[in-house]
Amino acid sequence: PLFANENTLEKLEEVDLAQNEISDEGIIAFSQSKRFPNLVACCMDNNFAGARVVEEAKLGSNFRKLQSLNL
Repeated sequence: PLFANENTLEKLEEVDLAQNEISDEGIIAFSQSKRFPNLVACCMDNNFAGARVVEEAKLGSNFRKLQSLNL
């Protein structure tokens, strides 16, 4: 959750966080973060997230606007 909520990366457009053992809590925090207003592509697959977390993350305000999302 720290990366999702405390950063100065507002110009970031793409992020690849695949295979980083991000917790379910971290994935949800990132999907709801308002710290990435220019993000258009996100790759977070292979982080052992459960199906419920993946579906919840897809509804997050940060992920709904993406052009490309890999969970």
